[in-house]
Amino acid sequence: MLQEQDALIFCYDVTDADTFYALSPMFQKLMELEYSLGEKKICILVGCKSDLAENRQVDYSDGERTAESFEAPYLETSSKDNKNIEEVFEIALIQVFKKEKKKRDKVFEKKVAVVEKK
Repeated sequence: MLQEQDALIFCYDVTDADTFYALSPMFQKLMELEYSLGEKKICILVGCKSDLAENRQVDYSDGERTAESFEAPYLETSSKDNKNIEEVFEIALIQVFKKEKKKRDKVFEKKVAVVEKK
């Protein structure tokens, strides 16, 4: 099922460390999938409930470091404050469009190479 997705958004609750640690097996599956497909999937890591700073169990730097290790953007969001909600989806769409453009460019280059050989 993951192989059919254009982008994956992994979310955890910054006030619940267990949700952050639960991402580890998911990232492991993602790495295995990328290896078997031979392509990198687009993923974004999102820390939710950033407005609840007094209850925070996962530091921003931990989320950022984890995202970097998977070459993924990292954002913290707050539904309550309407912070970074749209940005998560904008980043996902931009990355999908860039990836699709690269695929189209490769196909175009192959077609041009075939025409030039004739």
